[in-house]
Order: sequence, then structure tokens, then C-alpha cells
Amino acid sequence: MPLDVDAPTKFDEEASASKLDVAPRAESLPQGCFACTLQHNAGGHGLAIDSWPAFLQVIGLVAGSARSYNCCAPARERILPNDLIVAVNGATGSREMLEKLESQTPLDLTVVRPVNFSVKIGKGASAFGLKLAIHKSVSTCVWIEEIEEGAVQAYNAAMPMDERICPRDLIESVNGIRGSATRMVEELCSSSVIDLVLLRVPNWSRLE
Repeated sequence: MPLDVDAPTKFDEEASASKLDVAPRAESLPQGCFACTLQHNAGGHGLAIDSWPAFLQVIGLVAGSARSYNCCAPARERILPNDLIVAVNGATGSREMLEKLESQTPLDLTVVRPVNFSVKIGKGASAFGLKLAIHKSVSTCVWIEEIEEGAVQAYNAAMPMDERICPRDLIESVNGIRGSATRMVEELCSSSVIDLVLLRVPNWSRLE
């Protein structure tokens, strides 16, 4: 299936425009979240970002205020690749957060460190039943948009809630392939058995 360079490429269905409604206050942030402020820097904020419906994913750091912040921040509150930004200066929708990131004012961020977990699934005679989305030019992970009838749905039925694959999870690697969403999708489509490493926002209920 051809991939659209500019917009998230959807597999079978358009993504929903879900967003987080309220920016959490720093004092009430759940475990795995932290608040930080990036001061204005001539080099910009220094964050390479991929935008998903529910958050912004940090895919890298370059010279700028994010690196300056990391030099002084405690290890557990440094901004790292694959961290997820859920609020920027009070904005929580992806588009609004991107607009805030382009401003020249200090940036107050709420950042989530995702949890990762691994699963192995064989599709047998069925399909995996995953609807996915990527940005061809930038994505290092694959967004799970929806789970339909298939091997993943059957896998989920046999697992406890906290071990199921869910919409809004990000696939970090497929059969050891990581860093290129396009290659991961190709591997997933051509494989009968997949080893996945997934990223998930912990405590969604406290962030929504």
C-alpha cells in the first residue's frame, strides 16, 4: 500500500482525532510522568517530534534547550527518545501542542515515560487484525489505531487486561527491526509469527 509522506498513513481506516482533555498539574502527576520547562534558546527547543492523535513522541534530541535542560535535570526527569509529550503550555491536542512548540516563549511540558512490553503472536490461518498508521518520512514507531477480528484479538481474549495489545499503543520493533516504521510494517505484513516490543502510556485513566 503506498505511504503518504505528509500525513499519517492509515492502513484500512482513518485515525480518530482523540486528544487528552486536561493538562495534569505537576503536583498530581501519576508515576512515570514529569513536568519540565524549556527556556527559549537561539537553537530552538531541540526536539525531533512525531505527532500522534493522543500525544507527541520524542524521536530525537538535537542542539537546543532540551539538551540544556537535560544537563541539569535529575536522571529520571531527563527527556529521552520515545518519551511522550501530553501537554505543552496547557495545550493537550496534538496540533495545538505542535503550535505551542513553535512559539518563542518558555515551554512548560508534561512528559510521560512509556512502559514497554513484549509479545509473540502467530497468525495461523487468520490475519493479525491490526489497523496501523505511520508517517513515512519520520516515524520510528507504528501507531495501533484499531484491533479487529484476527490473531491479535484472539491473543487478547486469553490475556489479562494489562497484558493485552490496545489501540494507542506504539510498536517499537517487529522481529528485531526497529527505527524504521516502513520496514516494521513490511515485516509485519510478510510474517506469520511476530515478536513485538510495544510502548504504552501508563495510567491513561489519570491523564484523560
